[in-house]
Amino acid sequence: MLPSVIYVFVAYLLLVSGQKKEEKKEEIEFVCPEGAGNGNFADPVTCRRFYQCVDNYPYLNRCPSGLYFDDVNKLCTFKTEARCGPLPTTI
Repeated sequence: MLPSVIYVFVAYLLLVSGQKKEEKKEEIEFVCPEGAGNGNFADPVTCRRFYQCVDNYPYLNRCPSGLYFDDVNKLCTFKTEARCGPLPTTI
């Protein structure tokens, strides 16, 4: 009797943890900037990823482990060198 209770409990935990992971997968749909042409663009959610726009279609890419996307130089670099997130603009 005790092993069946354990199996039910483990199954419940797996079900609950799976639901939480699905909720976290909600992402913003990225749209390539109009008129910008092909190129690399920062992910609006995290500096660990970027989109490569080719013919107005965004391809999601991830920076290698330990690197972050630099939205100025348009490449992955060390965290201390990466300029990511909302960038100041000049008029």
